[in-house]
Amino acid sequence: MKQRINVEQLKQLTPQQQENLRKGWNPKEGDWWKPAAVDSEELLVNHQKECCVGDHCGFGPLDEWFSGLKELCLPLLSVGQCIELLESEYPTLHINKHLPSGLQTWIEYDVFQQGLGSFRGKELIDALWEAVKEVLRKG
Repeated sequence: MKQRINVEQLKQLTPQQQENLRKGWNPKEGDWWKPAAVDSEELLVNHQKECCVGDHCGFGPLDEWFSGLKELCLPLLSVGQCIELLESEYPTLHINKHLPSGLQTWIEYDVFQQGLGSFRGKELIDALWEAVKEVLRKG
């Protein structure tokens, strides 16, 4: 099971959605992020790896060096972070897993949130990400 969004999914965001994502992101130890100006997954970092963005480099827990880089990076949200973000905006969140049956030969996830609608994906994180993008669009 895919545990977090990827760089390609971050590229789907408009500049305004990216800004809304940064505003709602409170970096914590263990988070994964990427420099916003880098398209490669080679620079994905967490609190255990080194990261350089321009002249800023860091290694170690986020709170030791990350405070000035938030505006330069975008988080690679996990399943849990997506759920937290969605629940902070709308209190009612339903997640359903549809198993193969009849002509449908694949598993599909459905995320429904009152006030937003329904979002589907073959992976749970993908369905959650579709809902998160809508929250970020609305700002």
